[in-house]
Amino acid sequence: MDVVTRLRTTLPVSPPALTATQPDHFDDLRNVPGSPANFIRGLDISHHNDITDWTAIKKANVQFVYIKISEGVGTPDEKAKANALAAKENGLQIGYYHFGRPDKKNDNTIELDATAEAAEVKILLTDLPVADLPLMLDLEDTASFDSSLAPKEYLTWVETFLSFFFDPVNPSTNPLIYGRKEYLERKLPPTHTLGTRYKLWLSRYTDDQNKAVPAKGWNKWHIWQFSEKGVLGTNGNLDLNLKRVTD
Repeated sequence: MDVVTRLRTTLPVSPPALTATQPDHFDDLRNVPGSPANFIRGLDISHHNDITDWTAIKKANVQFVYIKISEGVGTPDEKAKANALAAKENGLQIGYYHFGRPDKKNDNTIELDATAEAAEVKILLTDLPVADLPLMLDLEDTASFDSSLAPKEYLTWVETFLSFFFDPVNPSTNPLIYGRKEYLERKLPPTHTLGTRYKLWLSRYTDDQNKAVPAKGWNKWHIWQFSEKGVLGTNGNLDLNLKRVTD
């Protein structure tokens, strides 16, 4: 069996079993459609977060946590395992995310670069607590990185990476794509079909759901990151998210 075939053997991911959030948990948001029972709250964290007060997180009725495990190739998140174990110990559902760096730096081709990043994620997952939620691919720029790939090349990279975690038989376990509307629309071709297979995790900092408009290629968001300044207990600024209970 060749290495690509071996890599395409996905790790088991159990569908989430989550309960509805209390109504008073949404006092800081406006124009959220439906009732509060339609959504649950979650966090996404990395080594940048110093989580010391899990009790405050639970009191805020947070029910899931996404944990960064890697960025590009050769940069595993040093707190991934500790964060995952702590979240599990506190009764929270967990998922993992990878910060993608779409380029050609690994093996000088788009496909091999994406394969190298997927391979590292696969390896890292084997040493972490089993996830309850699907993997998330984080697509964004930073002060020191932005992909130079053209839209069609960028799409090829994203499709290649995600193909290693795609399961047509169990679509609920397929990865999520995270990004800002502006960024995804600038990087991806306008006719892409990613939204038919991968749900959107939209980053849009606002308290008004009417302004949380999905990127082209998706008709709605599955998770909405609405704040990067959530203060829960002594934990400092945290990314806060809403997740639809059903989609």
